[in-house]
Amino acid sequence: MRHRESLATSYRALGRVGGFVLLLLGGLHLVPLALLLAFPEEKSAAGHFLIPAAAAAGAGALLLLVFRNARPGTLTLRYGVLVTCLAWTTACLMSAAPFALHGESWRNALFESVSGWSTTGLSIIDLESVGPLLLFWRAFLQLLGGAGLILVMASALAGPWATGLYQAEGHGEPFLPHMGRTSRAILGIYLGYTVLGIGAFLVAGLPLFEAATHSMTSLATGGFSTRAAGLGSFESPAVEGVAIVLMVLGQLNFMIHFLLLRGRWRAALRQGEVKVFLVALLLGVGLLYWGAARPLWGSDPGLRRALFQAVSALSGTGFSIAPDGEWNGLGAAVLIGLMLIGGGVNSTAGALKQHRVYLVFKSVQWQVRQFFLPRSAVFVRQIWRGEERIVLEPDHLRGVATYVVFYLLVWSFGSLVLMGYGVSMQGALFEFASALGGVGLSAGITTPAAPGGILYTEMAGMFLGRLEFFVVILGVGKILVDLRDAWRDR
Repeated sequence: MRHRESLATSYRALGRVGGFVLLLLGGLHLVPLALLLAFPEEKSAAGHFLIPAAAAAGAGALLLLVFRNARPGTLTLRYGVLVTCLAWTTACLMSAAPFALHGESWRNALFESVSGWSTTGLSIIDLESVGPLLLFWRAFLQLLGGAGLILVMASALAGPWATGLYQAEGHGEPFLPHMGRTSRAILGIYLGYTVLGIGAFLVAGLPLFEAATHSMTSLATGGFSTRAAGLGSFESPAVEGVAIVLMVLGQLNFMIHFLLLRGRWRAALRQGEVKVFLVALLLGVGLLYWGAARPLWGSDPGLRRALFQAVSALSGTGFSIAPDGEWNGLGAAVLIGLMLIGGGVNSTAGALKQHRVYLVFKSVQWQVRQFFLPRSAVFVRQIWRGEERIVLEPDHLRGVATYVVFYLLVWSFGSLVLMGYGVSMQGALFEFASALGGVGLSAGITTPAAPGGILYTEMAGMFLGRLEFFVVILGVGKILVDLRDAWRDR
């Protein structure tokens, strides 16, 4: 009986948090309406956002009223994971409404929403038929998805589970002692770079609207564009240069930004993620240029395309200035490898993450070194984290290895599903690596005419990859365990 009462208390608190989530989503749906000042001809599209905003706000207010006496601060870390899973699911479903009201099928609308929140960038809607409000909404979703839906909630709703929420979104360990300070630092850096990016794109020659949307999607490493042909349609080295800088900034661990902004350059360069990024980028650009881009397009455009596509793939952005379907086997393999590595922990990028790749290689190095040491020698595994060296426990390394193996298994399984629909092996490996890593590069497989099985498989990959699998698994598992316990205690 006591256990059942404890469950009821926890789920009442979940209901109250759900009310906050719905109110937040309702408010976010109103943001694109500010563009009516610049685009008054878009008044007919206002209802696409007002209807879901009203529905979310009404449902949120009802939950807050029903569970007004609940205390979210009583939630444990396990329920924090459940909050994260349910909040992201709700966000993806609610944010599909504007696309559906515009006239898209529910499947296509949901695909666009999941791609936006996961900062993937794969798209299946006709951009030629979409007005400025929906174009902004797509970019805005990626800006929100890059920062993390509940980053602000984790600091505003103080409690022992705030750090769990923060980590569940793939942010890693907080780099400041207080959760609130970490959240404010991340949001300040993120929004500051977005504003600077808008200014840089304006200087590069883009109109204000396209400068704003591309700044949001570049920094969020999302890849949505306002044009069907993508960023390459501008045919501007200056625009591409600004995008490269923003993509690199977006994929950096926010802790590294914090170090750089404080002038701690040496400490920033000591981080393992920086080393992995530089080595992967140099190898990727070299292999893409000499083995693929130069033979296909010549030296000058080949070098531009090799550099841009390597940064786009490694950062998980998905912008393209080269037809992805034209890469030869080596070019596709290099891009797949970069998409699997991904960006830094506590960044807007996805995939395996550079920190895990670094630890895999360090583990091999440590294993070899330990083999040649005397048995009595004390061997300590240390890496730099910020401005201090930390000791890694064997359990942490086993956890990293487990995640890497699980990620590669899911990638293989998803690729097999795509092959089952007649996609070539190279195309399937490329496309699902892009979806799972939140990248957005496409070999032409993800289209409105694609079978539903392909699109739903990619949606699952985008969602699982953004929340790093175990959040979803543990969230669903927690619900099932609680249902079992409630049934036993009835």
